[in-house]
Amino acid sequence: PRSATAVRTIGIGFIHNNQPCIHTSVMKLTVVGLGGKHELEVKAADTLAAVKAQLAPLVSLPPEELKLVAKGKAPPDATPLSALGLADGGKLMLMRSQAGAKSLQQRGKAAAPASATSANSRPLGA
Repeated sequence: PRSATAVRTIGIGFIHNNQPCIHTSVMKLTVVGLGGKHELEVKAADTLAAVKAQLAPLVSLPPEELKLVAKGKAPPDATPLSALGLADGGKLMLMRSQAGAKSLQQRGKAAAPASATSANSRPLGA
């Protein structure tokens, strides 16, 4: 008779140069961009959308205004980190998406102050 033992399944993926890598349940990623550097704990099965959701409060922007770049490419949000070949210690670049840039422009126009050259204006100290 066999003894009862617990079996733990570990996902196996590939990293640079097709070297096998065992993905543990949690890995650390460094995300750089938008004026900051963030260390995140994520799972290999997490999608880019999940990473954006984790970053959103850290950069004070909604996830739909964020764009993540891995190895020079911006894959779709549904892409799991494991499909990008990212392992523990991997890096992502954070940028503002086109939607985010447009949103910023629209907010800038709405918040633009009135012209300081009205008939009632005068230089400071005059």
